[in-house]
Amino acid sequence: MRKVIFGLLLSATMAQAGIRLSPQHIGNSSFAIFVDEKTFGFAEKEILAYREQVESQDLSCYIFTDKYHKPEMLRQQICDLYEKDGKLEGVVLIGDIPIPMLRDAQHLTSAFKIDQSNRYPPWKTSVPSDRFYEDFDLKFEFVKQDTANPLLFYYSLMPDSPQRVEKEIYSGRIFAPVSDKTKYEAIKHYLTKLVAVKKKRQQLSQALFFTGHGYHSESLSAWEGEALALREQFPQLYLPGNRLFNYNHSMSPDLKETILRLIDREHLNLTVFHAHGASDKQYLLGNPPTGTINAQIEAVKFFLRSKLRTAKARKKSVAQTKLNYMERLGIPLDWFTGAFDDSVMRADSLAAAKMDIYSQDVKNISPLSNMIIFDECFNGAFFRQGYQAGEYLFNEGETVVAIVNSVNVLQDIWADEFLGLIGLGARVGLVHRLNPYLESHILGDPTFQFVNEKSEETNSLLLKNDNSIDWSGLETLLSAPLRSLAIFELSQSERNVWFLALRQHYQR
Repeated sequence: MRKVIFGLLLSATMAQAGIRLSPQHIGNSSFAIFVDEKTFGFAEKEILAYREQVESQDLSCYIFTDKYHKPEMLRQQICDLYEKDGKLEGVVLIGDIPIPMLRDAQHLTSAFKIDQSNRYPPWKTSVPSDRFYEDFDLKFEFVKQDTANPLLFYYSLMPDSPQRVEKEIYSGRIFAPVSDKTKYEAIKHYLTKLVAVKKKRQQLSQALFFTGHGYHSESLSAWEGEALALREQFPQLYLPGNRLFNYNHSMSPDLKETILRLIDREHLNLTVFHAHGASDKQYLLGNPPTGTINAQIEAVKFFLRSKLRTAKARKKSVAQTKLNYMERLGIPLDWFTGAFDDSVMRADSLAAAKMDIYSQDVKNISPLSNMIIFDECFNGAFFRQGYQAGEYLFNEGETVVAIVNSVNVLQDIWADEFLGLIGLGARVGLVHRLNPYLESHILGDPTFQFVNEKSEETNSLLLKNDNSIDWSGLETLLSAPLRSLAIFELSQSERNVWFLALRQHYQR
């Protein structure tokens, strides 16, 4: 009876906000699915099956559907639900949901710095960011809608807005990497795969970490330090039968094939890429090490040929590019030879293909890693066709959630911060809510979680709507991930309280 009354009341109070279906389960927290009308018409069965799995995690789950012509419309619906429900922790945006392109907010990114004048098209100088839907305090001024891609809406962060991100909720996007009619089948296929994976209730027992060339200045000491930290964050990976694969790009020139085989490996739960990236590729390896002068010269020639091709592709002067290198570095003219010869271009292309993961490489496998973190630039540029993370998610296999960046991201940031909470059964969205950067997003299911005996405790601590938590004393917990969370929360309290707690903790 309580469930029926609750559903009727919410249907009545939220009718004008466009609610389609009220929760079938009364959980300790709430979640909402927002989907455009056309996608819902194609994938209603799959969306209802997904809702059922979400509610099996003790979440009340709403479904909203509308035409969603403007981001303001959706933002208002989310704010209204947040106020009326009182327990909303997150949302997922399925299908053609408007994409806010934020301007005048580069200080809220980790690395994105570019001239916003008319020198570049606006999509290139704006940050695709769903912080627009998550942080209700940020104030924006509408600029315009994109003429080429009507899903893109440009906004300027207002001067009187808060100048820091403090999210009320988390969000995720289920957005196919194609724009034609096949996107509906792609979403249906993904949701079917997602439901099957969620039903398995898997523990985090195998993980893969990879550090690419150029990451944290290629410091082996830093890479070693991460390995030590991972032992505290994921102690379960060191138990008999479990496994942690931890690779550095310098280990072998053939690591690309090794990484692809491991991602295709059964029972791999988590993959983390620390590397450079583009919207459609992951830069894993640098040029192979050279042991002779001749080999070093050939490596320089390979580099120069690639720069000439890049100049031509960007419609810049090839002759001027040559001259710049010759004058600046004293490069001989004959080192540029063959840059546009078919046979040389083919050989160079094959050599480059051995170093990086391209979207076509992903299409040729069935990624089985349930969760992938792309600590790489642009892999999550979801407004672009064929974006790299989408090729993993909308593929065969069992990859159902990814943490990505929609623009470039600063190398050497603390990408693993709070990651150990995932191993304790935290919902991905609750952990990601602690990430303040505009460019960081969840693609796929933000409610995904691994099974762990501490799941309930961990999620309870992460829920901001539980204001009864007294963090003092929790910093003594034996679990390193929960201990780090407690210390972080204490650092957000009054400074004198925080200093006292920290001193007491480390004097023990």
